[in-house]
Amino acid sequence: MTRAGQAGQPVFAARAANPSIALAPGQYRVEARDGAMAVTQEVEVSDKGPTIADIVLNAGTLRVRAQWQKSGAAIGDGVISIADAGQATPGGKSEARVGALLTSFRGSETTVMLPAGRYVVFVEEGLVRAQRSIVVPAGSRGRVDMSLNGARLRVTAVIRDGLGELDAPVFSIAEDDPDAPGGRREIAQSAAREAEFVVPPGTYHVSVRQGGLEGRE
Repeated sequence: MTRAGQAGQPVFAARAANPSIALAPGQYRVEARDGAMAVTQEVEVSDKGPTIADIVLNAGTLRVRAQWQKSGAAIGDGVISIADAGQATPGGKSEARVGALLTSFRGSETTVMLPAGRYVVFVEEGLVRAQRSIVVPAGSRGRVDMSLNGARLRVTAVIRDGLGELDAPVFSIAEDDPDAPGGRREIAQSAAREAEFVVPPGTYHVSVRQGGLEGRE
């Protein structure tokens, strides 16, 4: 907060929700900021009693929770992203159009403050993805639960006849694709000895290789 028309040190600067400040009568310039949200307002302080100034950020909060569709359990280590909703083309399709990416978090739940407007929320874990269009009104406290329809596939490899495990296997997962060479398209790969993939429900082709050894399932 500074005197209107005057430069220099502010007469008040602190993190507070509802500060009460003793000031000489006059015109003041008040700036309120929370993260990327900011608003500036001129306030006339009177000597006839307390002056109440309502400083309103044109924003709302949005709580996003990501969970598995079947169990309702929180996803383990997903990525939650929020993008500005792009401008729809007149006469175009109704699917969400995406603009600039605004923020991204790793985890299953987060709360963010956003300027009032339209957004697209994305949640990803592994190869499973969901998105939803939302509207954030000014002054709102919204919540959106995002459900992912996926499964965890854990694979290990051993040498047949009990000769032990592979030391440095490379696993890959493919799905049927008539346009790909051989009718299959690789979608993920892992060099972990116990590999884990998060995939949508379906049928996949898993292969493992080490040196001249190879197995398929």
